Parts: sequence; C-alpha cells; structure tokens
Amino acid sequence: MTRTLNDISIGNNALPPPGKHLCRCVGAKAWVSPNKKTPAAMLTFITRDGAYQFDDPVFVTAKALGRLSLVSQRLCHLEKTVVLPDDDMAAAKQLARYITDNASGQDILLTIEEQDEQYMIQEGPEVGQVKTRTRRRVAYGGYEIPVEEQVP
Repeated sequence: MTRTLNDISIGNNALPPPGKHLCRCVGAKAWVSPNKKTPAAMLTFITRDGAYQFDDPVFVTAKALGRLSLVSQRLCHLEKTVVLPDDDMAAAKQLARYITDNASGQDILLTIEEQDEQYMIQEGPEVGQVKTRTRRRVAYGGYEIPVEEQVP
C-alpha cells in the first residue's frame, strides 16, 4: 500500500482512522475560523488509548443549530426539555456557551469519516491544476453516547 501525505501526523491534530473511537474531551473553548471568521466551539479530543489528539470545531450559526443541539445533548448531557430562545442564532449562541462550559472531561463515541476533496492549486508551477486529497473529519452526526462497558 502506498503512503501519502495524509498518512503522516502533523502536530496534535491528526485524526484517527475512519470508524468509531472512544474519546475524552480534554478542552473546549470559543474559537473563530481564520478564513470566514465564523465563531465555533472548538472541542479537543484524545482517544482513550492516547494515540490521537485532535480538534473538532462545532460552528455557531443558525444553520448549525441541529449539530449544536446534538453535541450539547450527547456530549454534555443537556436535558431535551431545556427552553431555548425563539431566534435560531440566539439559541445557537446559548448552546455553544453550554458546550464550552460543560464538554471538558466527558467521554463520547466519535465517528470519523474520510472523504476525497478536490482543490485548485493557487500559485506556483502547477497553478490552475485540480488535485484531490483525502481528508478525515468527525461525521456531522458522529457523536454517540458510549455504553457503560465502553468507558473504563
């Protein structure tokens, strides 16, 4: 099997291979995307065996309200009966604050997926050429509450 750049760990943000992994959230903070300036709750996870440490941004937008709700319920154990503001953006901000305040120290079963994405070279001798790279990320709905036997 051929090794690619995607197989080489860079810093502390190397995601584990595709599949389900028991992880612990070791950090949660407010963060802003450097490209589009979108606010997010940046969650830092470590696999239970300690082999991987990686980040997963949960963006704070009205359209991401479903994912914020899922993460707050499954990772932070927020009750489904919590009353939220009628405005979607206000509700997203409230959930993001709850996540950053309560996610650290929680165990979760994360699903890692792998996708090919295309990009265009912007500068250099290959400018204009389209390349493909494989990228790993936490699945959109990839947060599952682990069963008791999975958590040591």
